[in-house]
Amino acid sequence: MNKFRPYIPEICVFIVFAVFTCFLTWPLVIKPATSVYGEPGDNFGAIWGIWWLKNHKSFGGTLTYCPIIGFPYGAKFPSIPMEPLQYVFYLILAQVLNEVLIFNIDILLSFFLSGITMYYLVRHITKDRKSAFFGGLAYLIAPYHAYHTMTIGGGIAAVQWMPLYILMLIKFIEKPSGKSAALLAFSAILVAWTSVHYGLFMFIFTPFFLAGRFIYKYIINKRSIARGEKESAAHLSVNRYALLLSLAVILFVVVLVLPFYAGAITGMRTPARWVTTTVPTQLRLEEYIQRNGAKPTDYLIPNQSSLLVRLLSGSLGKTPYFDYSLYLNIGWSLLAIAIAGFAVDFLRRGKMIHDSDESTSNRTCLENKNNHAPDHARSDETKPLVVGFIIAGLASFLLSLKPYFFIGNAKIPLPSYLFVIFLPWFRWYLRLGVVVQLCVIVISSIGLSLILSHLKKTWTLIVFALLTSLVVLELLIVPPFKNYDFSSPPKVFAEVAKIKGDHGVAFYPLLEQGYFYTNELMFYQRFFRKPMLNGAIDGSDAEAVRRTLYSPFNRATPSYLKRLRIDYAVLLEDEFIEMKKHKKTLPKFPDGFELTKEFKGTGHFSKAKIFRITASPCDVLPVYTGNITVPVLMSGGVSWRVLAESGKIELENFSSKTLKTNVYIPLSNPFSERAISARIGTEEVWKSRIERNSSAEVELKNIILPPEGLEIDLIVEGKLEPLGFYELRWFGARVASLLVGDIRIEKSE
Repeated sequence: MNKFRPYIPEICVFIVFAVFTCFLTWPLVIKPATSVYGEPGDNFGAIWGIWWLKNHKSFGGTLTYCPIIGFPYGAKFPSIPMEPLQYVFYLILAQVLNEVLIFNIDILLSFFLSGITMYYLVRHITKDRKSAFFGGLAYLIAPYHAYHTMTIGGGIAAVQWMPLYILMLIKFIEKPSGKSAALLAFSAILVAWTSVHYGLFMFIFTPFFLAGRFIYKYIINKRSIARGEKESAAHLSVNRYALLLSLAVILFVVVLVLPFYAGAITGMRTPARWVTTTVPTQLRLEEYIQRNGAKPTDYLIPNQSSLLVRLLSGSLGKTPYFDYSLYLNIGWSLLAIAIAGFAVDFLRRGKMIHDSDESTSNRTCLENKNNHAPDHARSDETKPLVVGFIIAGLASFLLSLKPYFFIGNAKIPLPSYLFVIFLPWFRWYLRLGVVVQLCVIVISSIGLSLILSHLKKTWTLIVFALLTSLVVLELLIVPPFKNYDFSSPPKVFAEVAKIKGDHGVAFYPLLEQGYFYTNELMFYQRFFRKPMLNGAIDGSDAEAVRRTLYSPFNRATPSYLKRLRIDYAVLLEDEFIEMKKHKKTLPKFPDGFELTKEFKGTGHFSKAKIFRITASPCDVLPVYTGNITVPVLMSGGVSWRVLAESGKIELENFSSKTLKTNVYIPLSNPFSERAISARIGTEEVWKSRIERNSSAEVELKNIILPPEGLEIDLIVEGKLEPLGFYELRWFGARVASLLVGDIRIEKSE
């Protein structure tokens, strides 16, 4: 028993961390296989991914190719995972555990381990268990982590390794050696292989942290020399051994990390037969970047979802409002503790110095009278670390802001504009707020250790308990608890599962991959186990045909679906109305859809219809390519697409013989008057002018369509018109010349 006595305090701390983990995610711990923390979002797509790791062979797929989403073309995945540690963790556990259980274990560990790693980081700096517990608990319940875990999970939830990396960095600085260098490299790999975001964040954190530490030491050194205190001046020369070890660590990490990042990014660019515009959810355009950047006030406005705010406002029983910007708040209580700690320490030190000038014995009595934390908390080595955290936190704060601010019509770039230039894939700048929160928590923990070091022993526990409780109340965002229970799947998916055979299914609304809705369908595919058109990856052939099949109200859609071996269509009516902002009564499905089952309930996916496709397969399938964007449904179930200066419509001939067809392409012009022409090869087959706020139709009669198909080029003359953010959000375009409707193809007599 005596052997375990030294570890009892840590065991108690870990038990508290485990309790808070269970409390924050409740009731996940008692329903780990039938619920998820938070609500449906990217997390459902992640769970589907774990399921695919386990079940790919039974569907004739591989780890890099899935035939049951984006059906009938399937979806290709990168052969090199960008976050290999996360991938391997899922792959190994998928052999023996349920995918939901695996995902939830990962979530629970991210909370629990984040508390532990922050505990040891703060304890190493302060040598004080109370302050370490305070920091670990604050980091565990920090709102950034909680909210991103609710809707995303995976690598974005893995904030637990950053404190470990910083701890290893500090230990390496204090004592450069082969062992400390190896541990630093290991921790860096742990961060980068678990999350590409946090790997980037620690890459940003490190030079600013080291610069802050060096600047402080340099200034203190200069002051000591100026005062003639050469014996107390720091030695700032470069340690060659430490420099060589540092370069070795950097080289090692770069060699192991960059191939995964580069391989995964290039592996996602799979060549497709039909080249289409980028879907809106994949755009990294200025408008999206601006909206995903933080505002300075986001860090200071109290979190409206925090327990303290809801207690004070009398809204405890209400479900809190969730928004990413709300979870950037760094906590007024944390700031107050940090400021108070350093203020108290400064004033107390001044008094002690004054007393020492009067009487050395008085100073000795004073030190014995107070219950000091170890001197390391206020040592000359701790102060440079504090400055390092301040500089790194400020740098992260600046880089988390929007890339521009405007003075009249002038656009002034901010530091985060560097991401636009060098890292265009990174668009959620406000996520750097997690580093700001981390730095504030560490500095606040040091401040707390300073406060406690100047208190009498009888007051230490009281003040510690009060300040810890205050921080918990301000940071905690439950109750009510956010938990999504799927123990009873929607009836419509159970009915789809009863369909005999491997018939393809299309779920409407037919949204692009990336919407939370699509991830939910992939999640429930685990239950009905049928190939579906939904889930097409951007830039794939399945995404190209999705744009043709987007409107279920187009009379040609049933024959298009049948040609692609999709035999059933499911209308998720409530979701269709909600996502597309339609009236409560939707247009009727055209002939070729036979209603087989209808569900009239309440709740998510409860109001639905299942149709069997009875239409004959089409001979000609049009595909919108070039600069023709994704479609958007307008009133009456009619879909329109934005056309820039040119676009292509490819006609695919499935009949294996030459056909004679008539092609009709609806056009609408909400902009200024312009000319448009249609060409097949080098031949101009149609030309007209379209006035402002008028419509026209390209009529191409008796077109000879060879077995290999043909292309129709649409060429527009005139000034391109800028589009607003909402048009960008729906169409994925910043400029436009015309709108293109659903093509009609008829056999020529």
